[in-house]
Amino acid sequence: MTFSTEVSWQRLSCLLLLVGASGLAFAPAADAAFSAGRKMTIDATQVGGASGVLPDFPVLVSLTDNELKTTANGGKVANGFDIIFRAYDIATCGGPSSCTLDHQIETYSGTGGTLVAWVRIPSLSKGSDTVFYMHYGDSSIVAPTENPTGVWDSNFKGVWHLKEDPASAAPQFVDSTSNPNDGTAVMLTSVDQVPGKIDGSLKSDDDPTDRYVNVPNDPSLQLPNDMTVSGWARTFPDTDPTQARLIVAKWKFPPPPWQNYWLGKLNDTDLRFFVDGGQNVSAPLSLINVDGLWHHVVGVADGTLLRIYVDGIERNTAPYTGSSQTGDSVLQIGSNPDSTFQNWVGGIDEVQVANTARPADWILTSYNNQNSPFPFYKPTPNFRSIGTNGANLADTGTASVTIGSTTVTFTNPLPAPGSVGAVGPGDKLVMGGETFYILTRDSDTQVTVQTAASATFTSVPYAITRAYNTLQAWETDRQGDLLLANRLEVGVAYKDGAFTAGLTIDGSTTDSRRFMRLSVAEGQRHNGTAAGPRGG
Repeated sequence: MTFSTEVSWQRLSCLLLLVGASGLAFAPAADAAFSAGRKMTIDATQVGGASGVLPDFPVLVSLTDNELKTTANGGKVANGFDIIFRAYDIATCGGPSSCTLDHQIETYSGTGGTLVAWVRIPSLSKGSDTVFYMHYGDSSIVAPTENPTGVWDSNFKGVWHLKEDPASAAPQFVDSTSNPNDGTAVMLTSVDQVPGKIDGSLKSDDDPTDRYVNVPNDPSLQLPNDMTVSGWARTFPDTDPTQARLIVAKWKFPPPPWQNYWLGKLNDTDLRFFVDGGQNVSAPLSLINVDGLWHHVVGVADGTLLRIYVDGIERNTAPYTGSSQTGDSVLQIGSNPDSTFQNWVGGIDEVQVANTARPADWILTSYNNQNSPFPFYKPTPNFRSIGTNGANLADTGTASVTIGSTTVTFTNPLPAPGSVGAVGPGDKLVMGGETFYILTRDSDTQVTVQTAASATFTSVPYAITRAYNTLQAWETDRQGDLLLANRLEVGVAYKDGAFTAGLTIDGSTTDSRRFMRLSVAEGQRHNGTAAGPRGG
């Protein structure tokens, strides 16, 4: 969409809505300042259950955003090591008033601004939105800050993201838990590593080659009682549809009986979850094999029942004695240790094994989060001011903010609303090396900013300026794939002077919740005309 506009502050008032198409390995100091960040809000309606919490829940963060490019590529991330996650409330931190959250970076591209990360939320609320923050932009951090084993609680016995190149040095497939359960590619090649549900994944075609990941036996993988076994899977056309096909199994007979757990398709009609040699529960295979799409398949043994879930919904239950044989069988992803040529025909991603029976709320939340990070996370609204005044709007006196707070106080009054040069929503505030953007003006000496402070600053110099000096500068800098970035961009215009240059709105992917909007600050009503071509 392209239009030209010339605005004179002495003529007309207008509001324009523009919608386009379509614990750490290296812990930064507690008072480290990050130049940028963003608020992450988990929508409580996407968390299973009406009340209570899910403890130590690993959430997926998957974003592509220009701001997440490194500074060398026009973004605000120093090097990727400086990406950290924090929460600043007792409820989310599970006791402390603030906490640095364990995270694992599965993939980060500084050139493309793509991030796939897992973050442990100590206490994920079912009844109210959960807020945490991603901070970045500190070049003094030069070593990894992630702590993968801290993301996955002690109940996880194996977590395989399956993003690695099968042709790399063995064992290729890293277990993200603290257990020694890395896997080795068998008859898999680089062409079998393909884009998956979350990041990379493995595919196995319909041919005589038995391809799989082999994980040696380890006591941590022997699950005698409760367990949860899961994976994302999709199916390809199979010339032998009655053949059993495995997502994951730790299963070997004879002798001795080492048939611990088995998750996959039994024949041309059934998905099955087996334990203890024969105890099993089934679900219709048609739930996953009619569309070629990714589906989340989960088997649970909870002491008295076996349960099978597909896409977050419990599909069936069966009695369970409460115990299973274990033994020294290897674990295989994509095939059966007990039989050849039962390799999965299709794709497999994100396989997890735990020695606890995850509740239905956990499984539904995992599905919602991994199936679509949006709407799991509410869109992040970004307010950015636009005015022709390129000078500092305010810089006298000092400013103060405490770590984790969004309230900034000033010793001197700020320019009043309604005046030329007023300070208000969207204005850029720099203090102590950290950059904030104002959300609301609370009083003449206090504002609320859009992201929480990553450090405490007491009585420090500051400067407030407009975020952009032209309409086009705002649009060009904030455009992009707003769906993948999960952003709502709000430009806030001020009556510093006339906007005389044209404005072209293009290059963004949007929807009804994530788009670009141009508005006018309170008391900054203006007159003008808008003319030019309209359309997509």
